[in-house]
Amino acid sequence: MKINWAVLVSALLLITALLSPLSCSNKAETPTPTPTSTPTATPTPTSVPLLPGWTLYHIDTFQIALPDEWLTIEVSPQIIDAMIKNLGQTNPQFVPYLEALKSQGSAKLWAIDSESKPPFFANIQVGHEIRFMSLDQYLKLLKNQLELMAGEDLSIVSSEKFSLNGHEAMRIEVSLTANTANGEPQTIGEQMVIVDNASDRYSIILAYPPDSSLNYKDLFDSIIHTFNIVNTSTPTPTPSITPTLSTEAILDEIATSVSSIRELSLEKEILPKFLTDQEFKSYIEKDFADSNPADELRIDKEELVILDLLNPDYDLATNLLELNKEQVIGFYNTRLSEMVILGDLQQIGPEEKVVFAHEYTHALQDQNFDLKSLPLWDGNDSDLSLAAQAVVEGDATLAMSFYSYQNLSPSELEEIAQNEEGQNEVLDSSPAVVRETLLFPYLEGTSFVNAIFAQGGWEAVDQLYSDLPKSTEQIIHPDRYLAKDEPQNVTIPDIKAALGEGWSLLDTDVLGELYLRIYLEAYVDSATAAKASEGWGGDSYAFWEDAGKRHLMVVNSAWDTPQDAQEFFDAYLVFVNNKSGGSWSVRLNAQDKRWWDAADESVYLSKQGNDVLLVIAPDETTIETILPKFTGF
Repeated sequence: MKINWAVLVSALLLITALLSPLSCSNKAETPTPTPTSTPTATPTPTSVPLLPGWTLYHIDTFQIALPDEWLTIEVSPQIIDAMIKNLGQTNPQFVPYLEALKSQGSAKLWAIDSESKPPFFANIQVGHEIRFMSLDQYLKLLKNQLELMAGEDLSIVSSEKFSLNGHEAMRIEVSLTANTANGEPQTIGEQMVIVDNASDRYSIILAYPPDSSLNYKDLFDSIIHTFNIVNTSTPTPTPSITPTLSTEAILDEIATSVSSIRELSLEKEILPKFLTDQEFKSYIEKDFADSNPADELRIDKEELVILDLLNPDYDLATNLLELNKEQVIGFYNTRLSEMVILGDLQQIGPEEKVVFAHEYTHALQDQNFDLKSLPLWDGNDSDLSLAAQAVVEGDATLAMSFYSYQNLSPSELEEIAQNEEGQNEVLDSSPAVVRETLLFPYLEGTSFVNAIFAQGGWEAVDQLYSDLPKSTEQIIHPDRYLAKDEPQNVTIPDIKAALGEGWSLLDTDVLGELYLRIYLEAYVDSATAAKASEGWGGDSYAFWEDAGKRHLMVVNSAWDTPQDAQEFFDAYLVFVNNKSGGSWSVRLNAQDKRWWDAADESVYLSKQGNDVLLVIAPDETTIETILPKFTGF
């Protein structure tokens, strides 16, 4: 399938798909728990762009996002008392420090990584106190306090000042030795960020085992980028912005922020085009027509129909065009190196800011990594193209998220969410294959890029462009990319002579793990489909048409193990049974082979070792004609 689902490298009106709950209510005080309960930090619903699998918490006057698997606790005097009691036996040197936290009321949030392993769980503490000295003085005091607690078992590895969300901040790395619950000494690493804001000071402290397999330092980078100080006063309405230097200053400010976040710069500046609604739709229509010739769209539709992914009466061309008009609100045209945004230059609102941040990241990618050189639209391997798109869009969405955390207020984020309400009618009514392949580069792509970012920051993300993932499998399972689990090269023999006159080869391509899962889900439950497709090792398909517009689909797939091949084989048996309701006649029922006949369709399935052959033909004679070409099947 060679459809340019996202006609351009675009920012979609899909920010809601990246939103997660956030508490915007200001809490007068931390609630006091009952003796038998532990208060978890539970956000109240509003919206903010988040990494998939993360939640943003609003505590007191700050907000911070954490992975969903982390257990969060709002700190109260009772919680600190319980910690003092537990630590009193194993690490009495920390008790004075905890008692000081209790008396000052400075500790606000604790979070524990539930996936870290005993004897020490990685955890984060976020605090808020009154600023009473400079950062340099604070560092000296901190060193003295830590040395009193840990003595010679502590060392400050590094400290440096930097700017976080426009506030002066300092990052400190500490290594110390503490006793575990078993009384055994263990070296613990700490990453600390101290943030100053007028009369207030905030601290974010991550403690972790240095020998942990997870790179907590890079994870901490992701976390601190989400930290933001919330202005609890009533916001003043933002006045309209006229097209003067102030508008250019806003765009320059966004560009500077995104370049700093993404750690890249432009060699040649690009000015965005702001188009009216009608101008934008006209641009979309022209580019869609240029990118999707009618003959190719017809072939793509017929392929999706034979795979039960579209109804025969579905108007693919019209609906894809309407979907792009509904969803695309900005794009970076790689062919023209042009940035276009739907919006009014006279009013640069939060939505325009977020879209510009996303598209500016694409400009940074293009000038630093040459997007035109990437296989974003590979006609012979759509699975590879989706993987490349996932890197590009995941990178831009991650940078956009960091920008939004740092620069947009809760009211601006809420405005974006409100503007998007009711804007997904075409998307929501689209077939699953259209929705999922459109969303894949943004959702799965962001998860993948975030996993790579956690391994080595933006430098590791940069390296993706010279060593792209080769399949949607590697995007869905980042560990397989890191392990270099490459797709197998699968071929299909030449069957033209066997088919005879009248048959034409319309398309050859690769389905990949994503499409195979979506295909199975047409008649198999999602859990079974996911399990049956995750052992994918490679595939190739050929799509033929005869003079009577009848179609033949041949899919040859390779699987990681014989068990993986068996799982796909068994899932397809369920697929056929559910599709046919048990009404198809069974021509062949042998070990590792099935052959079904229906009124206008004949389906052949065969497994050999790690390989599975699937043939969907208009009749049994067509299958009998080509089977001798597939030795062993």
